[in-house]
Amino acid sequence: LGLSFHVDRFDTYHGFKLITGVIGPWSLAAETQHEIHSHGTSPQAQGWEYQLKNELILNLAYEYRHKFQLAGRENSWAIETLPLAAGWMGNLLTQGQVGGILRMGYNLPKDFGPTILRSMNSLSPPNRDKSLKGTRDWGFSVYCLVLANLVLRDITLDGNSFQSGPRVEKKFFVPVTGIGLTIGNRHLQTSFSYILWGKEFKGQPDCSKFGAIILSYVF
Repeated sequence: LGLSFHVDRFDTYHGFKLITGVIGPWSLAAETQHEIHSHGTSPQAQGWEYQLKNELILNLAYEYRHKFQLAGRENSWAIETLPLAAGWMGNLLTQGQVGGILRMGYNLPKDFGPTILRSMNSLSPPNRDKSLKGTRDWGFSVYCLVLANLVLRDITLDGNSFQSGPRVEKKFFVPVTGIGLTIGNRHLQTSFSYILWGKEFKGQPDCSKFGAIILSYVF
């Protein structure tokens, strides 16, 4: 369960998030996966005897972004950069993050760019010029992002906070890069991103690669 609070003013964004939940058998993750696999062709998942023990989760997150227009103008072709800094603190994840986003396109939304896993997950909605009508209301952008994570604690790698159990030797520095595409108008927006997440623990054979599609509608 997450509760987010967004503050944006002109070219500056502050995001705050409180996250709570549970890990371990209380989460019913094993039962959920077994039930889903029982209705398809996937074999039953193995390894649940090694899951972490029950633990309540409480985590705080903060993210700051600033927007700079490098070229172009509003409601036309433009290039923007958005440096960012973020931090997480709690028994789920304790880490610092710095990086930036570069995006270019036509009729860019008045927002603070895309978000990915281990960030705010959602930012304040885009604000497009309501005076624009028809095709002039639509816009698109392509973007790339580069992040650097300094991970002090990750419960999925370090194990339970107050009990012994499975763990691996994590890497403290984890780089992230990605590309994406966004298209939409002042109500509907669709974005696709492809992320390469650096190795997170020693012995990991390769970095993680995943794509994400986000569809949002602003009332």
